[in-house]
Amino acid sequence: MAFDIYPIQITVFNPNDNAKIAPACGAIYLDRKQDFPGKAEDIIDIFAANGFTIWGGNWQNPIDYHHFQLPRDMAQQLVKLSYEQG
Repeated sequence: MAFDIYPIQITVFNPNDNAKIAPACGAIYLDRKQDFPGKAEDIIDIFAANGFTIWGGNWQNPIDYHHFQLPRDMAQQLVKLSYEQG
């Protein structure tokens, strides 16, 4: 169970060797020290407070700045619940 928000904010493959950025138009977001509207880093704490403790920006390869994910054990618990309980 995951969210990918504003996916133009890039996924970086092989960040240390000839990085490939997807989508290519997202290259303007590569410098994460720059401030820009909709920056995923601004909402990491909000997602974490709601159980989405896995952030793709912490990954090494690929780095997936717009990806927020529940831990597998929490996702497995949620799928056992009814819609109302979830």
